[in-house]
Amino acid sequence: MTDEGRADCTDHYVAYLDVMGFKERVRNAVASGRTRDEIALVKREFDRVREFCAQLAQQLSTDAPLQLYMFSDSICVAIPADKDGAALLAVTGVATVVGGFSLEGLFIRGGVVRGLHYGGDTLIFSPALIEAHRLEDKVAEFPRVIVARDVQERFNEDVGAAFTEHAQAGHVSSELIGYLERRSEFIWQDSDECYFVNYLHCMCAGMPIGLKRRRVSKHRHAVQRNRDEHGSNHRIAAKCDWLDDYHNRHCLSSRRELGDLVVAHE
Repeated sequence: MTDEGRADCTDHYVAYLDVMGFKERVRNAVASGRTRDEIALVKREFDRVREFCAQLAQQLSTDAPLQLYMFSDSICVAIPADKDGAALLAVTGVATVVGGFSLEGLFIRGGVVRGLHYGGDTLIFSPALIEAHRLEDKVAEFPRVIVARDVQERFNEDVGAAFTEHAQAGHVSSELIGYLERRSEFIWQDSDECYFVNYLHCMCAGMPIGLKRRRVSKHRHAVQRNRDEHGSNHRIAAKCDWLDDYHNRHCLSSRRELGDLVVAHE
């Protein structure tokens, strides 16, 4: 009997992510002969996520394994919940995926939950993934990744532990301390009181101002290009508005460094 034949669901943090517009991107890549480039882009982003999460797990002295799957325009991210720092790794892993794709003009809607999950080489059997998909389908609406309240609470506990248990003991680098110090910025609450991943903050936290500005500027360009291409479609216009507002909210939260990089409303 294989390992999958003896497997069962266990407690995980699980995200379901829908890459908006990816099907059209695939069709365009086929038509233009750019399929190799698009495959390389996705593989590069996934490798970057795995490397970042592995470095963060090492800093936190945990062995939480990251599961990362993509099928068509859907992505699943999962991390066992019984590991130290698992909620922190899950949220930052999701933010790294969403942030990297956004800079390529691919915006993501999704949900992050805690629940039962099994993910093997050939099979995903996951009540948690079903619930995360429900958040994406019924709650998210805009290009945002909704974070379930219990995940948000546990994330705050994990960040606090990273400071009190690791930073004070000198187990983590000054770079990680800089990354985590504005902990309230990693997950924001929207006007409808839903919590969502603030991927721009996660993507820029602790970075030199020059690199931070380059990333935010590239995000602004992607947001503006998205509106130019899709803003006339009334079904998509509200999503473009949300992206504009989110980008500007991030810039204005660091007005001195990023205030001049807001998206101008016509």
